[in-house]
Amino acid sequence: PAPITDSDGDGEVWNRAAWPGWQFLSLRDAKQWMPGTIRALASDVPAAHRFVGIARQKAHCRGTLHSDRRNYMLSTLTGLRVPKGGRCAVVVPREGEEGGGEVGVEGSVPWALGGERVLADGEVVVLDNTFKHWVYNEAAMDRFVLMVETWHPALTPAEQSAMATTFALKDRFTLLKLKQCPWGYSDEELMRAILTKDVMRLEFWRDLAHGL
Repeated sequence: PAPITDSDGDGEVWNRAAWPGWQFLSLRDAKQWMPGTIRALASDVPAAHRFVGIARQKAHCRGTLHSDRRNYMLSTLTGLRVPKGGRCAVVVPREGEEGGGEVGVEGSVPWALGGERVLADGEVVVLDNTFKHWVYNEAAMDRFVLMVETWHPALTPAEQSAMATTFALKDRFTLLKLKQCPWGYSDEELMRAILTKDVMRLEFWRDLAHGL
């Protein structure tokens, strides 16, 4: 398994994400630990560009209310190690409850209209993250889920391919022209790709399982 540390991301495999207490490990950074998972996702799941990896939420932590504002994808969260000593969930506030709203009301209203989904090991929650939402972990242990953003099912295969190519070009431009590390790539992987000239090939940027 990927290493688990108490660090908040500095100098470790875990990357700090949008708010304190949330960390992310891109599967591109975890090829040495999770090759089977990566191959399975690349083969069977229409994984999108951005978040494909392990999302970690610290104990006794509540995320900020936000919308990802990306209507071309959906988020999936599959429980890997969800602590049982406290509730861990995703909340879509109902109208008028954007400050947070009550929790513990799973199933009281249709998911699309607002409500809560509790996370559990081996179970999947699918979220349209254009809706404002937040996550929380009331347990005394960190929570780990496999987070995979997939293309929205309304996109045609041609549209999915075009989006993948667009983001591949963006990442290549970020590295070669802006001289910055694109999100989700380790320095080691990029250095290998530079030496082998794979950085010039769009498939390196498009294919999660490239090199496996």
